Amino acid sequence: MHRIFLLIAVFLFTSPGLAWSSEIEVLQPGKTRILEQGAFKEIFKEIIANDVSWLQGDLKINSFSSEPKQLVYTGETTGYRLISIIPERYPGKKYVSIVFTADGKDITTVKMDADVLFFGDVVIASKRIPRNTAITEEDITTAYRNVSMMDESVIQETDLVVGKMTKTTIQPGAIFHNRLVKKPPLVNRGDHVTIIARHGSLQVTAPGEVKNTGFEGDMIKVKNLMSRRVIYARVIDEGLVETDSNYASAPHLRTIGSTYTGSL
Repeated sequence: MHRIFLLIAVFLFTSPGLAWSSEIEVLQPGKTRILEQGAFKEIFKEIIANDVSWLQGDLKINSFSSEPKQLVYTGETTGYRLISIIPERYPGKKYVSIVFTADGKDITTVKMDADVLFFGDVVIASKRIPRNTAITEEDITTAYRNVSMMDESVIQETDLVVGKMTKTTIQPGAIFHNRLVKKPPLVNRGDHVTIIARHGSLQVTAPGEVKNTGFEGDMIKVKNLMSRRVIYARVIDEGLVETDSNYASAPHLRTIGSTYTGSL
């Protein structure tokens, strides 16, 4: 019995989860070859790995079967193309159908199925973390878990958690998902910030004092330290907010290049 060594290259179609994969091998003309289930399983594994590529971890294939169980053929080159796959976004029971070719001609359709599982590291809480708490490295650890039925929101890297804040209280051992954390506020009550108002290529700036905590994009109250007025402004960055106030109505403007400073 001859061993078949396959070189597999996967190219994505426009349809999600559907791929074309080809394998090429130089054979002796007219010589009979046999493709066993082991080769089918490797092809199946490659297709499934591409279908759930957003998951990071180890792919495990259980209870694999194929129909037919082996393929006998002759030809100088062999290949295959994927014709169907159950469009599930998660692992589990998977069904794949491929057409094998020899010398560019279709030989037969092979239907394959198996139970598919993914195992990988996930970030978990090492202790109870109260709501609205900044997360540190001491608060978390990683654990090797079955992530087969978890969606894209599961967090598998500690760098994506440290420095963020909890949206709710996290219990020890809980797995972190994006919905459980948020970016820390860019400004807090009492912070001194720069207020800007833009109009075309011109802008007015003034110093301000934040009256309430704000995250990126939040509308917050800010006291203009020049006019002493309290206005609403949108948080742009750390130490920077933007108001819709018209620069033309601001008194005591001072020009610095194309930038104006003064009261808003």
